Amino acid sequence: MRRNKLSNKFLCDFVTLLYVYEEFIYSDVMKERRFQQLQEFVDGRAVKNKIFFTKNESIKTAYFFAQKVVDYMNHSC
Repeated sequence: MRRNKLSNKFLCDFVTLLYVYEEFIYSDVMKERRFQQLQEFVDGRAVKNKIFFTKNESIKTAYFFAQKVVDYMNHSC
């Protein structure tokens, strides 16, 4: 699934951005807060109108992939 999802330009750019942020931001407090905000977005606003996308497998799998990446980044901080 990872290789498949990373062929999507948006998802690849998103994961790359998170990786670069993790590598180049040295303040642990800043990283923790930023990833916490990202987690709140993924768990809250991103699913606010999920009813509109329940039949679109492409969007659903992209969301689940992004959610797993954000969860991983939150636990690695």
